[in-house]
Amino acid sequence: MGWDQLYYLTDKNEKIAVDFVGRFENFQTDFGIICDRIGIDQQKIKPLNRIMNRSNHKHYSEYYTQETRAIVQHLYQRDIDCFNYKFERTPLAYFKIKQGTKLWLNKSLIKYPFFA
Repeated sequence: MGWDQLYYLTDKNEKIAVDFVGRFENFQTDFGIICDRIGIDQQKIKPLNRIMNRSNHKHYSEYYTQETRAIVQHLYQRDIDCFNYKFERTPLAYFKIKQGTKLWLNKSLIKYPFFA
């Protein structure tokens, strides 16, 4: 299994070993908190790649199938719990899973279709 983010942020006793954990989704705000903590003026971060990398993308949840969502949840459950992340809902029309697919949900193996 790969390392989750908590692997890099915790000590050998699995206690958070840093004073502050910023979030990418709050990058500017959290960077301001760091500036305040180290005693420097807050800086505005320029988004360098915003124009160069601009393209039309669907919402991230539309790229997940039910199976891949379950895999990510299984592998990164500690991060999801610690940082209060939630998978945003995708309409079921986006899920295309084949008969007999094995899924891990809440650390339990289930098979699709769920009612079979």
